[in-house]
Amino acid sequence: MHPFSSDVHCLYKITHFQSGSGVKFEARHPFWWAMLSFAISMALMFGGLFLEEAITGTEGGNGAVLFAAPGLLLFLFVAFRVGNLIHTYGSQNSGSIIISQGEISIEILDDEIRGILGFFAPIQALFGRPMRRKVVDQLNAPLAAILGYQWDVATINGETFVCADANIATIDSEGGESIRRLQITPFFRTQENAFEFIEQMLPYLDAWDGMELDIDAIEQPDENEQPDESDPSIA
Repeated sequence: MHPFSSDVHCLYKITHFQSGSGVKFEARHPFWWAMLSFAISMALMFGGLFLEEAITGTEGGNGAVLFAAPGLLLFLFVAFRVGNLIHTYGSQNSGSIIISQGEISIEILDDEIRGILGFFAPIQALFGRPMRRKVVDQLNAPLAAILGYQWDVATINGETFVCADANIATIDSEGGESIRRLQITPFFRTQENAFEFIEQMLPYLDAWDGMELDIDAIEQPDENEQPDESDPSIA
């Protein structure tokens, strides 16, 4: 992880099992990326000032601004980007994801903010940043039941995100077969990040048909349409 890491690596720790049997995506707060990136930018700024003094023999001046500029520019870049990462982090409806032993396991987050976090949520909302909810359930689905995959676009907290869904064959209470749609990737702002996440899952997914990510071909969500709360792909 570094200042220019993709959203995938800023928001998730990815662990491929040594046995080659699976992969784990652990959600992490963008705070860790921000602290590392700010530390690097500060090191560049102070390092530039020290280098300028060592070369010119003077402290401060126009030369100091020039030598410290890379660190300052990186600091501004991090300050601008961290807001988007916090917004993406807080807009998720799923937590960590594990693929292992022929199953995909997904942590389900609460549909509302409860407890002590409820006191801080309005404050964070004033800055336009949603707050992440707690894990309340875990959903397990066999990979062998996945029939195929499709891309989806959703508007969440006023922003447009893309994710991947799996079409899973299930048996209802009457013994009949039905197709259930399950969101298997987090929400990301760009198609590149969504596909980067999927690429980490590819070695372990069944029924992958090599679909391409064509956002223009995906039907955009209707803001006036009421979402189906029973659909697990809806935040």
